[in-house]
Amino acid sequence: MDPSLPIVLSPALPLGCAAITADFPGTLSLRGTTLKNVVVDVCRSWVGHGFDHLLIVNHHMDPVHMKAILSAIRTVEDESGGRIAETLSRTVYAGAENAAISRGQSLGLDMRYEIHADAKEAAYIRYRRPELFRADAAARLTPVRIDVQKGMRDGYTTFKQMGAMLGYLGSPQAGDAEYGKLYLEVAVRQTVELAMKLLNGETLPPILPKIEAFLDKQVRLD
Repeated sequence: MDPSLPIVLSPALPLGCAAITADFPGTLSLRGTTLKNVVVDVCRSWVGHGFDHLLIVNHHMDPVHMKAILSAIRTVEDESGGRIAETLSRTVYAGAENAAISRGQSLGLDMRYEIHADAKEAAYIRYRRPELFRADAAARLTPVRIDVQKGMRDGYTTFKQMGAMLGYLGSPQAGDAEYGKLYLEVAVRQTVELAMKLLNGETLPPILPKIEAFLDKQVRLD
């Protein structure tokens, strides 16, 4: 990133939509329309201060959460003519391959099912906060493979209803600290590359049509 570029880091939003994990104790969740309205208002504020390139750095893929953010982006872009992007929709939802996915595949993982508290996210904790990771407990967890899109098409709304009784989808025992470091580095690199495309007026990686259709037909904000 060019150090001469005028970049402002916005305050983080500590809450989002987490309906898909709402039946696990301690989950706090906003309604989709609530999050959409918050993101719209925050983006409008920045646009009002003269910022016409905004990047929403998001790492939460609850379908309602994602639809709320993307709906907010469309609203503000249509109003302002500025350029706004969100990270996961232009990487994961665009079908981007990266070194973290390749590393998972080399470990024998089917990355389609590494979704929540999985090999990648558990590895990240092992790297960044090893004192919080209980390797003995993780070693006893068997992989949980669930097709979330099919589950939602079948009418289920939460991971628990789909069979993830302990709250994880994937293989939390499979990742080590080295994998966690790689996962973080890939996320940072993708974010910077996306920011530069946004600033330079380049075409952003398109969201896969099947993902667009899934959000449109299967996901409601409320």
